[in-house]
Amino acid sequence: SSGINAEYGGFGFKVACMDSGVYVVHVAADGPAVRAGLRYGDQLLRVGEEYCSALPLVRVEEMVEGAASDELVLFVRDRPNEKMYTLLRDSRGYFGFRIRGAQIIEVLPGTSAARNGVPTNHFITEINGQNVMGWDDTKLRDRMDAAAVDGAVTFTLLQERAYKDFVKDIGESLFATMDHSLNFSIPIPSVSVDSFSFNPMSSVLNTVTEKTSTEN
Repeated sequence: SSGINAEYGGFGFKVACMDSGVYVVHVAADGPAVRAGLRYGDQLLRVGEEYCSALPLVRVEEMVEGAASDELVLFVRDRPNEKMYTLLRDSRGYFGFRIRGAQIIEVLPGTSAARNGVPTNHFITEINGQNVMGWDDTKLRDRMDAAAVDGAVTFTLLQERAYKDFVKDIGESLFATMDHSLNFSIPIPSVSVDSFSFNPMSSVLNTVTEKTSTEN
């Protein structure tokens, strides 16, 4: 994969390339990108009218930087490498998996995790819609405990190779500035393509209405 770029013109996101695709690897807290609904792991398909898949990162940078200074329109597929699992704790208070460094290293037989097909060698990226990238295991467990008070907990997982490709150039300082807000209102269909309109000069950013989707 290619390394991450600087945050484009104050729009508040960074991308990396993997397997001919372009993916969002950092969304700044309180920036235009997060207010428009862009999230970590989204696949960037088009910048305006130009397709960006299979292009080198430097060309994608040129496309974004060449956009109008007050508006950027992106066409995005919602997190194609991530999967969601909704789990319940058992009578002992366990979901049924063990983690190390945010990675699921073991799934225990007969548990909610096992019954729902939770895979090992995946990293937890969200808990109940909240981005938990960069959190240590203690903080992750505390978040699980808080989420479990309301019943079922939904975990968003990213497979190991994609996770390592996406985060290898992100240091502690970037994790600290990453958006960690809740995203309950944002739908998560794996094949939808949304178009977002960014305006760094405004505190209100509108999602372009054009959308295509396919049912599996």
